[in-house]
Amino acid sequence: MKNKKIEDPFYQKIQEEIDLMDKKTDRLNAVFYSFKIIQILFAGTVTVLSGIKAKDDIEIASMWILILGASITALTAIDTLFQFDTKRNTSKLILFELRLIRSDLVKLHIENKEQNPIPMDDKTRKDFFDRHNKAILYGRDLLQADAS
Repeated sequence: MKNKKIEDPFYQKIQEEIDLMDKKTDRLNAVFYSFKIIQILFAGTVTVLSGIKAKDDIEIASMWILILGASITALTAIDTLFQFDTKRNTSKLILFELRLIRSDLVKLHIENKEQNPIPMDDKTRKDFFDRHNKAILYGRDLLQADAS
């Protein structure tokens, strides 16, 4: 839950990271679903072209089947190589963790009668910072493990 009234630097940093991760997740969603939709359309077209029986259309259909089949193979290879789905899911996990931290910061802000910046002792601030680092490192570890 975003709160624009909070002026705490740590809260603002978390919010910036959430905004960036949100944009990244949206881009990965767009790429992932675009690849899947194109693959489905191409595969369906190959099926239709394979069923053409007219002699005049067989050569043209064969050429298009070959082109679309190669395109499907290329799209699948690119999707496998760059692992858009895995990156998308990892981004969603990091985003979820960052939003949990933000929610806890907002709760703390409200509990402290909406003081700015959020009054936190050193231990509380360190706990939030550790949670932030764990979320970022967890995502980085997942991406590195998938790249191996």
